[in-house]
Amino acid sequence: FYTYNAANGTVSYLGALLGLTYIAQAARDPRVSDVLERVYIETGTALARKYGIPLAEQMEFAATSRAKLRDEIIVDTLERNARDPLRKLGPDDRLVGPARLALEYGVQPEGLATAIAAALLYESPGDPSAESLSRMRAEKGAGYVLQNVCMLMEGDALYALVTEKLGELRAKGWLRAGRI
Repeated sequence: FYTYNAANGTVSYLGALLGLTYIAQAARDPRVSDVLERVYIETGTALARKYGIPLAEQMEFAATSRAKLRDEIIVDTLERNARDPLRKLGPDDRLVGPARLALEYGVQPEGLATAIAAALLYESPGDPSAESLSRMRAEKGAGYVLQNVCMLMEGDALYALVTEKLGELRAKGWLRAGRI
């Protein structure tokens, strides 16, 4: 669950942030794939430590996930995969859950925090969850979303890391004006 869904969320939210349309297109974009590789390593290392799985075996499983996401024969939109971001930003769901697990097992979730930051910025007119997220972020700020949706408190290491990644996305020029 965490391996594939964390990867899918990473590709979906970073791809959407970059204005891309399809999963395979985003998974093949070097800006996204660099973060995706970190997500596979972070999630895989934490899962291997938690369950006593050989890391090489876990990374073989991650390779099947990567191949599926990059497969251009599978035509799937980022919008379909990214919809309902409030649920997907939940404390035990596809991005925050693996990031918390990574921290628990001594892994710094840099890639996962970048994906969470991108998910916080997701916008999709017509998706009630995305519209609600956008309003919440505009009215109360990203910190409010981190605390009330992701259940991360201001002093938490993950809260600080996601906040740092929001700044990095801004510095890279990945944010449109007025986003945060």
